[in-house]
Amino acid sequence: MKRMKIGRLGAAVLVGMLLVGAVGTVGAAYSDTVNDGTGDVMHWHFSKNAWGWSYNNERPNIDITQIKMSDSGGIITLTMKVKGTIIDSERMITYMFFIVDDKGTATIDDDSTYVINYVNGESVLMGGDEEEYYMLDLSENASHSGDTLTTHFSLSAIGNPGQLKFSEDSAGFTTDHPEAGEEGIGEYYSDVVPDEDVVTPDEEKEEKYSVPGEKGKTPGFEAVFAVAGLLAVAYLLRRR
Repeated sequence: MKRMKIGRLGAAVLVGMLLVGAVGTVGAAYSDTVNDGTGDVMHWHFSKNAWGWSYNNERPNIDITQIKMSDSGGIITLTMKVKGTIIDSERMITYMFFIVDDKGTATIDDDSTYVINYVNGESVLMGGDEEEYYMLDLSENASHSGDTLTTHFSLSAIGNPGQLKFSEDSAGFTTDHPEAGEEGIGEYYSDVVPDEDVVTPDEEKEEKYSVPGEKGKTPGFEAVFAVAGLLAVAYLLRRR
């Protein structure tokens, strides 16, 4: 497992993004589990002239059912289960964990936050706080079989924090970017656990807006984490 440090500017940018939704759940020092329902994948689509999204889609290979964290002798093991099958793909299917050390305080100002990203056989951990920031290559530690992705890292590799738990607003996140069709049009599917916004039957399944968009619902915090994920993906692609 390789360990690298990045500059304060890069740390500040990434910490700023990761602090969104970084309030942790209550749990043991290094043990946490979050379950999630199925059929709740969102579909985002956009072009030069319009953008929109739909709710409650079937995309089993990124539809999270459970994420889990456990500790054994200072080694933190993370697992993610999906409804379908964990797959490797060059079209950028990503699986992500978000964990936090809230240091026993009510404020998020002193939190250490981490994102662990897996895409197409490569994995990286990025995170920390303004004082210490880490980037770890976890590719050799990551594997998957059937519906389960597993990865692990050493507590000593991130400064032996006093506790770790999943972020309350976004413990896990997945994206699937289908290959673009017509030039200028893009789309992706995503799932976040736990679900922050539950769409009820009386709400519209499809939201569409022109550019510049109408005022109303916005993609929300998921887009922030997508950006963080893309930064991790960019790092992985540079290694290849």
